[in-house]
Amino acid sequence: MTVLSELTGDEMNGTVSSVSEEPASASGTAGGADGAATGVSYRITVKPDRSLPLKLAGQDVRLTIAAASSKGKVLAVPASALSSSLDGGTSVTVLTADNKRRQVRVRTGSNGDGLVQVIPLDGSALSEGDQVVVGVRNGRTTRTGP
Repeated sequence: MTVLSELTGDEMNGTVSSVSEEPASASGTAGGADGAATGVSYRITVKPDRSLPLKLAGQDVRLTIAAASSKGKVLAVPASALSSSLDGGTSVTVLTADNKRRQVRVRTGSNGDGLVQVIPLDGSALSEGDQVVVGVRNGRTTRTGP
């Protein structure tokens, strides 16, 4: 995990040594950057890899904790490209070179920053660079890709 002082720009690494079992505040009382409710918060204890500078005493800092990561590159699409079917499956729609739509059933994996890892199922082809449909505006397909 990373500790960042946005005021000074100081950044250091550390580890989360404990997380409280009980919430520190009631649901909806913690505010996000835009003042919106962000849900329940939990007290954590962080052990920095090195001593923190004294100038950070009393400052608010940003903690970035990686909840999941891949061991290498993954195929990812915008979350808005995912569709759910009545049978509980998930798919993406690929726009082919001849401007036709092709459904590809996928299994989802890790997600972050608006992207979701996808693994094609049933031998379906889905590759880096494929254009996936992320919405329809005024009857026209909106897509992402090269």
